[in-house]
Amino acid sequence: MSIDDLLIQLSQNRIDPAANSMNSVPESTGLYLVLLKAGVTLPKLFNKVKFSEFNNSMLLYIGIAGSEKSKRNNLRKRINDHFEGNNAGKSTLRKSIGVIFGYKLIPRDKNPRTGKTKFSAKDEEQLSNWMKQSLFLYFSQHSTPWTVEDELIEKYNPPLNLSGNKNTINANFREIVSQLRNPIS
Repeated sequence: MSIDDLLIQLSQNRIDPAANSMNSVPESTGLYLVLLKAGVTLPKLFNKVKFSEFNNSMLLYIGIAGSEKSKRNNLRKRINDHFEGNNAGKSTLRKSIGVIFGYKLIPRDKNPRTGKTKFSAKDEEQLSNWMKQSLFLYFSQHSTPWTVEDELIEKYNPPLNLSGNKNTINANFREIVSQLRNPIS
């Protein structure tokens, strides 16, 4: 499938987490785009970010469900991890948005030396509510999403794709978010 065909397929599968059940999202490997709803105000840190658009909306993040190493994750589970998981330790998207909003990272595991983090229950709930009200997604089934992820990130340069994004535009923003996510102890 060409990238153009994939983009057409993506544009046909939209879901609004505030209005739609995740049950319509398939339990298969695939990819998804996370976009900002019209009229949503972002924190000041985003002021200098240059956004690409997909279907006339600002694109924040591109993700995949399933990987070459593990096909265990599926689209429904992965999207739920982001929007309803209440654990930023399982979602790089949640963690990035949370630190941008200023939520304090705390140890995720009983052994804090693992270095894995999340937010307090109150912050996780606020984050989930904001994400459901402010973001929406396009998704598509794809048997090998890892084969197209880098190409899509290169094409759209989503600001919250920190890993694998080599574009110099928004590089300073990505570096700031990375530092917020991984504070020196």
